[in-house]
Amino acid sequence: MLGAKGMSFEVLSRIAETLAPYLTPARIKRMDDTIAGRTRDVVLVLEDILDEHNASAVLRTAEALGVLEVHFIVHRHPFKLTHKITRGAHKWLDLRGHDSTEKALSDLKARDYTVWAADVRAPAEPLESVSASAGKVALVFGNEHAGLSDEAMAASDGCFCIPMHGFVESLNISVAAAVALYDVLAHRRRAGACGPLSPLDQAAVRAVWYTSSVRAAAQLLAEQGLPAPIIARSHKGLVFVDTSPESDIHAHAVSSCDPDVQVSADVESDALGLASSSRPR
Repeated sequence: MLGAKGMSFEVLSRIAETLAPYLTPARIKRMDDTIAGRTRDVVLVLEDILDEHNASAVLRTAEALGVLEVHFIVHRHPFKLTHKITRGAHKWLDLRGHDSTEKALSDLKARDYTVWAADVRAPAEPLESVSASAGKVALVFGNEHAGLSDEAMAASDGCFCIPMHGFVESLNISVAAAVALYDVLAHRRRAGACGPLSPLDQAAVRAVWYTSSVRAAAQLLAEQGLPAPIIARSHKGLVFVDTSPESDIHAHAVSSCDPDVQVSADVESDALGLASSSRPR
Protein backbone atom coordinates (compact mmCIF):
# COMPACT_ATOMS: atom_id res chain seq x y z
CA MET A 1 0.00 0.00 0.00
CA LEU A 2 1.02 3.59 -0.49
CA GLY A 3 2.57 5.69 2.23
CA ALA A 4 1.69 9.27 3.14
CA LYS A 5 4.66 10.55 1.13
CA GLY A 6 3.52 12.85 -1.63
CA MET A 7 -0.08 13.03 -0.44
CA SER A 8 -1.52 16.52 -0.33
CA PHE A 9 -3.20 18.04 2.69
CA GLU A 10 -6.52 17.70 0.86
CA VAL A 11 -6.06 13.97 0.23
CA LEU A 12 -4.95 13.32 3.80
CA SER A 13 -7.96 15.25 5.11
CA ARG A 14 -10.32 13.30 2.86
CA ILE A 15 -8.89 10.04 4.20
CA ALA A 16 -9.65 11.12 7.76
CA GLU A 17 -13.11 12.37 6.81
CA THR A 18 -13.92 9.09 5.06
CA LEU A 19 -12.94 6.96 8.04
CA ALA A 20 -14.24 9.19 10.85
CA PRO A 21 -17.82 7.78 10.69
CA TYR A 22 -16.40 4.34 11.56
CA LEU A 23 -14.78 5.60 14.77
CA THR A 24 -16.52 6.58 17.98
CA PRO A 25 -16.50 10.29 18.91
CA ALA A 26 -14.51 9.42 22.03
CA ARG A 27 -11.86 7.61 20.00
CA ILE A 28 -11.61 10.49 17.52
CA LYS A 29 -11.25 13.02 20.32
CA ARG A 30 -8.57 10.95 22.02
CA MET A 31 -6.50 10.68 18.86
CA ASP A 32 -7.00 14.30 17.82
CA ASP A 33 -6.11 15.59 21.30
CA THR A 34 -2.99 13.43 21.26
CA ILE A 35 -1.97 14.70 17.83
CA ALA A 36 -2.41 18.29 19.03
CA GLY A 37 0.05 17.59 21.84
CA ARG A 38 2.70 15.95 19.68
CA THR A 39 5.93 17.72 18.73
CA ARG A 40 8.98 17.12 16.55
CA ASP A 41 10.96 19.90 18.23
CA VAL A 42 12.51 17.30 20.53
CA VAL A 43 13.43 13.90 19.11
CA LEU A 44 15.05 10.89 20.73
CA VAL A 45 17.91 8.79 19.35
CA LEU A 46 18.82 5.37 20.80
CA GLU A 47 22.11 3.81 19.70
CA ASP A 48 22.56 0.05 19.94
CA ILE A 49 20.40 -0.46 23.02
CA LEU A 50 20.95 -3.91 24.49
CA ASP A 51 18.09 -4.51 26.90
CA GLU A 52 14.60 -4.77 25.40
CA HIS A 53 13.01 -3.70 28.68
CA ASN A 54 15.01 -0.48 28.65
CA ALA A 55 14.15 0.22 25.01
CA SER A 56 10.47 -0.45 25.66
CA ALA A 57 10.40 1.76 28.76
CA VAL A 58 12.04 4.63 26.89
CA LEU A 59 9.46 4.46 24.10
CA ARG A 60 6.61 4.42 26.61
CA THR A 61 8.01 7.53 28.30
CA ALA A 62 8.60 9.32 25.00
CA GLU A 63 5.03 8.69 23.86
CA ALA A 64 3.58 9.78 27.19
CA LEU A 65 5.48 13.07 27.09
CA GLY A 66 4.35 13.98 23.57
CA VAL A 67 7.41 13.02 21.53
CA LEU A 68 6.51 11.75 18.07
CA GLU A 69 9.85 10.87 16.49
CA VAL A 70 12.27 8.25 17.84
CA HIS A 71 15.35 7.03 15.99
CA PHE A 72 17.09 3.75 16.75
CA ILE A 73 20.54 2.85 15.49
CA VAL A 74 21.40 -0.84 15.29
CA HIS A 75 24.97 -2.12 15.17
CA ARG A 76 25.45 -5.30 17.19
CA HIS A 77 22.16 -5.59 19.05
CA PRO A 78 18.74 -5.89 17.32
CA PHE A 79 16.21 -3.35 18.51
CA LYS A 80 13.71 -5.28 20.61
CA LEU A 81 10.44 -4.22 22.19
CA THR A 82 8.40 -5.86 24.92
CA HIS A 83 4.67 -5.20 24.64
CA LYS A 84 4.11 -5.71 28.35
CA ILE A 85 6.27 -2.65 28.98
CA THR A 86 5.47 -0.42 26.00
CA ARG A 87 1.75 -0.93 26.70
CA GLY A 88 1.13 -0.10 23.05
CA ALA A 89 3.08 3.17 23.12
CA HIS A 90 5.20 2.13 20.12
CA LYS A 91 2.06 2.13 17.95
CA TRP A 92 1.83 5.91 18.10
CA LEU A 93 5.47 6.81 17.55
CA ASP A 94 7.32 7.68 14.36
CA LEU A 95 10.04 5.03 14.60
CA ARG A 96 13.02 5.47 12.29
CA GLY A 97 15.71 2.81 12.04
CA HIS A 98 19.32 3.25 10.92
CA ASP A 99 22.44 1.14 10.62
CA SER A 100 24.80 4.11 10.44
CA THR A 101 25.28 6.46 13.39
CA GLU A 102 27.07 9.06 11.31
CA LYS A 103 24.31 9.23 8.69
CA ALA A 104 21.50 9.22 11.24
CA LEU A 105 22.94 12.19 13.10
CA SER A 106 24.00 14.06 9.95
CA ASP A 107 20.45 13.72 8.62
CA LEU A 108 19.11 15.26 11.83
CA LYS A 109 21.58 18.13 11.55
CA ALA A 110 20.43 18.69 7.97
CA ARG A 111 16.94 19.13 9.42
CA ASP A 112 18.30 21.85 11.74
CA TYR A 113 18.48 19.75 14.90
CA THR A 114 21.18 20.39 17.48
CA VAL A 115 22.45 16.95 18.48
CA TRP A 116 23.14 16.48 22.20
CA ALA A 117 24.87 13.31 23.38
CA ALA A 118 24.13 11.96 26.85
CA ASP A 119 27.50 10.97 28.28
CA VAL A 120 29.02 10.95 31.76
CA ARG A 121 32.60 10.33 30.60
CA ALA A 122 33.34 13.49 28.66
CA PRO A 123 33.16 17.11 29.84
CA ALA A 124 29.47 17.81 29.55
CA GLU A 125 26.97 20.60 30.01
CA PRO A 126 24.33 20.13 32.71
CA LEU A 127 20.90 19.09 31.46
CA GLU A 128 19.60 22.59 32.20
CA SER A 129 21.72 23.93 29.34
CA VAL A 130 19.92 21.69 26.87
CA SER A 131 16.52 22.56 28.32
CA ALA A 132 17.22 26.28 27.96
CA SER A 133 18.66 26.05 24.45
CA ALA A 134 16.76 27.39 21.46
CA GLY A 135 15.83 25.48 18.33
CA LYS A 136 15.13 21.82 17.73
CA VAL A 137 17.13 19.26 19.69
CA ALA A 138 17.93 15.57 19.33
CA LEU A 139 18.86 13.73 22.53
CA VAL A 140 21.14 10.75 21.91
CA PHE A 141 21.49 7.86 24.37
CA GLY A 142 23.87 4.94 23.99
CA ASN A 143 24.35 1.33 24.95
CA GLU A 144 23.84 0.50 28.63
CA HIS A 145 27.35 -0.92 29.02
CA ALA A 146 29.57 0.71 26.41
CA GLY A 147 27.79 4.06 26.22
CA LEU A 148 27.78 6.05 23.01
CA SER A 149 30.10 5.09 20.18
CA ASP A 150 33.03 7.25 19.13
CA GLU A 151 31.08 8.02 15.95
CA ALA A 152 28.14 9.35 17.96
CA MET A 153 30.38 11.48 20.15
CA ALA A 154 32.20 12.92 17.16
CA ALA A 155 28.99 13.70 15.28
CA SER A 156 27.25 15.38 18.21
CA ASP A 157 27.19 19.15 18.68
CA GLY A 158 27.64 18.82 22.43
CA CYS A 159 27.41 16.53 25.44
CA PHE A 160 25.09 16.79 28.41
CA CYS A 161 24.75 15.03 31.72
CA ILE A 162 22.25 14.81 34.54
CA PRO A 163 24.01 16.12 37.66
CA MET A 164 24.35 13.44 40.35
CA HIS A 165 24.19 14.32 44.04
CA GLY A 166 24.53 10.84 45.49
CA PHE A 167 27.08 8.04 45.49
CA VAL A 168 25.95 6.58 42.16
CA GLU A 169 27.59 8.01 39.08
CA SER A 170 24.86 7.40 36.52
CA LEU A 171 21.23 6.45 35.97
CA ASN A 172 19.66 3.56 34.11
CA ILE A 173 19.09 4.59 30.50
CA SER A 174 15.30 4.44 30.79
CA VAL A 175 15.40 6.69 33.85
CA ALA A 176 17.96 9.06 32.33
CA ALA A 177 15.91 9.41 29.14
CA ALA A 178 12.76 10.05 31.16
CA VAL A 179 14.42 12.76 33.25
CA ALA A 180 15.98 14.42 30.22
CA LEU A 181 12.86 14.36 28.07
CA TYR A 182 10.64 15.64 30.86
CA ASP A 183 12.99 18.49 31.76
CA VAL A 184 13.57 19.63 28.17
CA LEU A 185 9.90 19.41 27.18
CA ALA A 186 8.59 20.98 30.40
CA HIS A 187 10.98 23.92 30.09
CA ARG A 188 9.98 24.52 26.48
CA ARG A 189 6.27 24.23 27.18
CA ARG A 190 6.50 26.69 30.06
CA ALA A 191 8.31 29.09 27.74
CA GLY A 192 5.81 28.52 24.91
CA ALA A 193 8.68 27.26 22.77
CA CYS A 194 7.53 23.71 22.06
CA GLY A 195 6.00 23.85 18.63
CA PRO A 196 3.17 21.56 17.52
CA LEU A 197 3.28 19.47 14.38
CA SER A 198 2.80 21.32 11.13
CA PRO A 199 -0.73 21.18 9.67
CA LEU A 200 0.49 18.79 6.95
CA ASP A 201 2.23 16.59 9.52
CA GLN A 202 -0.89 16.53 11.70
CA ALA A 203 -3.01 15.56 8.73
CA ALA A 204 -0.58 12.76 7.82
CA VAL A 205 -0.50 11.33 11.34
CA ARG A 206 -4.28 11.58 11.62
CA ALA A 207 -4.77 9.76 8.32
CA VAL A 208 -2.43 6.97 9.39
CA TRP A 209 -3.94 6.59 12.85
CA TYR A 210 -7.51 6.57 11.54
CA THR A 211 -6.53 4.03 8.89
CA SER A 212 -4.91 1.74 11.45
CA SER A 213 -8.03 1.91 13.62
CA VAL A 214 -10.63 0.87 11.05
CA ARG A 215 -10.53 -2.79 10.06
CA ALA A 216 -11.82 -2.29 6.50
CA ALA A 217 -10.04 1.03 5.96
CA ALA A 218 -8.31 0.06 2.71
CA GLN A 219 -11.57 -1.06 1.10
CA LEU A 220 -13.49 1.99 2.33
CA LEU A 221 -10.84 4.33 1.01
CA ALA A 222 -10.57 2.52 -2.32
CA GLU A 223 -14.32 2.95 -2.82
CA GLN A 224 -13.74 6.70 -2.61
CA GLY A 225 -10.72 6.56 -4.90
CA LEU A 226 -8.34 7.24 -2.03
CA PRO A 227 -5.06 5.47 -1.19
CA ALA A 228 -4.44 3.93 2.21
CA PRO A 229 -1.50 5.74 3.87
CA ILE A 230 0.20 2.57 5.07
CA ILE A 231 3.25 0.97 3.49
CA ALA A 232 2.79 -2.56 4.79
CA ARG A 233 1.09 -4.59 7.46
CA SER A 234 2.53 -7.32 9.62
CA HIS A 235 0.42 -10.12 11.03
CA LYS A 236 2.23 -9.66 14.33
CA GLY A 237 4.34 -6.90 15.76
CA LEU A 238 5.22 -3.61 14.19
CA VAL A 239 3.92 -2.01 11.05
CA PHE A 240 5.94 0.80 9.53
CA VAL A 241 4.02 3.73 8.14
CA ASP A 242 5.25 6.93 6.55
CA THR A 243 3.80 10.10 8.09
CA SER A 244 6.30 12.60 6.74
CA PRO A 245 5.08 13.76 3.32
CA GLU A 246 8.37 15.57 2.69
CA SER A 247 10.53 12.51 3.39
CA ASP A 248 11.49 9.48 1.36
CA ILE A 249 10.08 6.11 2.30
CA HIS A 250 12.49 3.33 3.14
CA ALA A 251 11.00 -0.12 3.67
CA HIS A 252 12.26 -1.62 6.90
CA ALA A 253 12.85 -5.27 7.60
CA VAL A 254 10.64 -6.55 10.41
CA SER A 255 10.65 -9.82 12.23
CA SER A 256 8.54 -10.46 15.29
CA CYS A 257 7.11 -13.07 17.54
CA ASP A 258 4.34 -12.50 20.03
CA PRO A 259 4.53 -11.09 22.67
CA ASP A 260 7.85 -9.42 21.86
CA VAL A 261 9.01 -7.60 18.76
CA GLN A 262 12.49 -7.67 17.27
CA VAL A 263 13.44 -5.18 14.59
CA SER A 264 16.56 -5.37 12.48
CA ALA A 265 18.14 -2.40 10.74
CA ASP A 266 19.24 -3.89 7.43
CA VAL A 267 17.99 -0.75 5.73
CA GLU A 268 16.84 2.62 6.96
CA SER A 269 13.27 3.16 8.03
CA ASP A 270 11.44 6.47 7.86
CA ALA A 271 8.17 5.42 9.36
CA LEU A 272 5.65 5.41 12.13
CA GLY A 273 5.29 2.14 14.00
CA LEU A 274 1.79 0.79 14.40
CA ALA A 275 0.35 -2.58 15.33
CA SER A 276 -2.19 -3.72 12.77
CA SER A 277 -4.17 -5.71 15.29
CA SER A 278 -4.49 -2.93 17.88
CA ARG A 279 -6.79 0.03 18.12
CA PRO A 280 -6.37 3.16 20.25
CA ARG A 281 -8.39 3.30 23.44
